[in-house]
Amino acid sequence: MNKDENLREEIDRLQGEIEQLKFEKKEQEEEKILRALRWLNLGEAKAKAYLYLVKKGQATAEQVAQGADLYPTTAREVLTKMAESHIVQREKLDTEGAGRKPFLYTAIPPSELIRKRAHEIEQTLSTLLRLEFLRKEGEIKFKTPLLPIQVEIKSTRKKSENPSE
Repeated sequence: MNKDENLREEIDRLQGEIEQLKFEKKEQEEEKILRALRWLNLGEAKAKAYLYLVKKGQATAEQVAQGADLYPTTAREVLTKMAESHIVQREKLDTEGAGRKPFLYTAIPPSELIRKRAHEIEQTLSTLLRLEFLRKEGEIKFKTPLLPIQVEIKSTRKKSENPSE
């Protein structure tokens, strides 16, 4: 082999390594997102379906099943539950021919999902605070917290003074 061929092989090898690193980084990022969605109490299947819909915009249950690596029945069940809890929106597709018309699903924006979950966490924590009690003469008296718990979500991005930036 001459010098040019060796150089070409080395470049090809390095490009392959770079592509592998990009793929691994993408997988790590997706795992972080799935872990965050599970932390928001979505569960594994819902998290996968939600992530797929956020990335794709809109999809049928069949497309979600394939893209999120779910069984078709699991995808349909999960999407139905998510539609009932307003995590995804669904509309009937207007298709030609006989048979059932499939639904087209769209995920709510992640910021809306976070606000929705924050409100649920506020409600749960406020309820738990009501369990704080005092024992007095053998009976339990429940104390109501002075203020309900509130979760505040702030952006970590600095607002620029120039809206075009």
